[in-house]
Amino acid sequence: MNHNGFVLQIGGKVDWGAHANDVGALLYDQITFDEAIAVLIAFAEKRNDTLIEITTDHGNANPGLIKSRKVDKNFDHLQQFKNTNEWILNRISKNV
Repeated sequence: MNHNGFVLQIGGKVDWGAHANDVGALLYDQITFDEAIAVLIAFAEKRNDTLIEITTDHGNANPGLIKSRKVDKNFDHLQQFKNTNEWILNRISKNV
């Protein structure tokens, strides 16, 4: 930590998940963002010189779940997710 303070950026991949229509990645990164904020608040509560500012570059709220007559079924699929699209794509091998 610098004597002049510090800046910490977290949660950048939420946007990537939304743009990729990867709801698993979007939700995972949003949950980890929320957990990180809890840690930051606990840190700030012990100090009198800390400001926490939470912002976004823009919102991406529709990962392709609600534009369908199958909206309930689409949301139910979320309970079964084990990996993100990125995780799957990074494991594809040309040698298979």
